[in-house]
Amino acid sequence: MFKVIKQEGRARRGQFSCAHGGVVQTPVFMNVGTQGAIKGAVSAHDLKDLKCQIELSNTYHLHLRPGDDVVKALEEKGYSFVNAEVEMVPQNYVKLTDDGERKNMEKLIDMLEDNDDVQNVYHNWDQ
Repeated sequence: MFKVIKQEGRARRGQFSCAHGGVVQTPVFMNVGTQGAIKGAVSAHDLKDLKCQIELSNTYHLHLRPGDDVVKALEEKGYSFVNAEVEMVPQNYVKLTDDGERKNMEKLIDMLEDNDDVQNVYHNWDQ
């Protein structure tokens, strides 16, 4: 249930109650975990230290990759999933022969790597 505590113009402060009994103050920073892992510049330990109120997790991806049977077999052997990284390996490579294309590609990759919203940059450029 959502309860408005204060409203000023279009901005509002509130709280909502969760089914498990917890209460979350809004507005709230909600970190997102996909494929069983938290992405971004903060770790699970950082989130705990920051007293993060809520996290949106989508572990459904573990059902797809590596698959239920692999997850179950590993759990039976005492392993647990804390973090999962995906490495992208290109099936083919592109060789840039023009100096202008090469400089533009380097600039694009540098800009993407410097962008805080971009977490990983993958390419099939054969340097």
